[in-house]
Amino acid sequence: MTGNKKLSLESLRSLPFYVVVACINEVDTNRLFVMLSQQEQEKARRYRRESDRHRHILAHALKRVLLANVLAVDIHDLRFALNEYGKPYCQNPQAPYFNISHSGDWVALALSSSGEVGVDIEFPKKVDISSLISRICSPEQEKAFKDRGALSDAFWYIWSQKEAVSKANGRGLAIGIDNIDVSGAAGHSWVTVFSDRYQLWSQVFEAGVLSYAFANEDALVQAYRLAAHKGELEHHDCCFYEL
Repeated sequence: MTGNKKLSLESLRSLPFYVVVACINEVDTNRLFVMLSQQEQEKARRYRRESDRHRHILAHALKRVLLANVLAVDIHDLRFALNEYGKPYCQNPQAPYFNISHSGDWVALALSSSGEVGVDIEFPKKVDISSLISRICSPEQEKAFKDRGALSDAFWYIWSQKEAVSKANGRGLAIGIDNIDVSGAAGHSWVTVFSDRYQLWSQVFEAGVLSYAFANEDALVQAYRLAAHKGELEHHDCCFYEL
């Protein structure tokens, strides 16, 4: 965190690209439940683990609040569909691109008015890194990361960056995640996947990694954290802390 500049929802409307993160422990997800569509509510009820249900509710409530704010419509007038690869998009006229990710207690949502976007948030967990790295990287990428050393430190950057770019591409894992060549480090980089070019940003977030990619060469990233005001999200009048 580099300050605590508060911003209203309205002030976000003019931004071409931004990311919002929110914690399930800082909002009352039970009160957000009414914001969801019937289908989204039914899916929430099917989750066996309470944490999964809370993440689902917060993710879709945040999605609806931010998109309704940009489009100046009621949250229940938003319409959604999936592209041929399963990526959700908003069908309302002039709707911005958006993407959602969640991990641990956190939900991240990226929104762009100027091009496709992908976001991924990851918190390290116990996995077999040596086995996974060969599945998500080409042999050349794997060798380069291993030669660089500290593969365990780079792995969650690699994973998060590849996820963000694949989601921005819109075809997800169908493009072959090993075809995405990433830095495996914090900061800004450019990534080309076949003929498509993306800006990619990664940063440490809490004890994890947050990465976001977007198909716009000119836009600057602005990222915000939902303020811990329990009642504001459901009243569509959120404040955000600038990262």
